[in-house]
Amino acid sequence: MILVIMLLLILIPLEAGQFSKTCYNVRLWYHGELWANCEPSGQSSKIPLDNYVSNDNGEMVVPGNGFSQYCYLFQIFDINTNNPEDALRPPKGLGAWCKNEHNKDEWSSIVLDDYIENIDGNIQWTGPI
Repeated sequence: MILVIMLLLILIPLEAGQFSKTCYNVRLWYHGELWANCEPSGQSSKIPLDNYVSNDNGEMVVPGNGFSQYCYLFQIFDINTNNPEDALRPPKGLGAWCKNEHNKDEWSSIVLDDYIENIDGNIQWTGPI
């Protein structure tokens, strides 16, 4: 019985997304490329966030594309969930200043863990396209 429960726990995948639980050194590079080193290999992998995120009147939204053309001062940040399980590797967010229809800057952010997974050591977009 205990062996069956242990096998089930091993086979049950993490919630959709949640890449930050098994990835580290998360960083943003040119034109919205998100890079991370992920278990099990620790090798770097990347995804172009510009293919999935857009700017809608000063707000980053999913799905979409081309957000980096109208947003700037990008930041990857840790999200405080008050969950002890997230203490070592908290969920990640993406924040930026984005232009609205009046060409004014608005701060906007999305939770990257809602849309990105670590699949065999590679970060992959699993959110809506």
